[in-house]
Amino acid sequence: PEELLCMKKEETLENIVIPVDKLFLDYEEVVLDAFLSGKAKNGIPIRKKGFKEGTLYRIYDENHEFLCISEYRENAFYLKKAFWN
Repeated sequence: PEELLCMKKEETLENIVIPVDKLFLDYEEVVLDAFLSGKAKNGIPIRKKGFKEGTLYRIYDENHEFLCISEYRENAFYLKKAFWN
């Protein structure tokens, strides 16, 4: 832990730690506006058309902050796993 804190202070932590969303690059990304991002953070299904049924997506907010993995079904994104702070 001390070494990690030191690396954080020296801004070298990014050399050994990867962002969690990089683990899901096989999933297509979807960026939501501020209103829909707020709904997603409250676990409310996000209604949208034109996505593939039964598919998992990486969901980002308007600032491109990774929020969650959601499954698209019945014309909406349903939260599978949240990653926001």
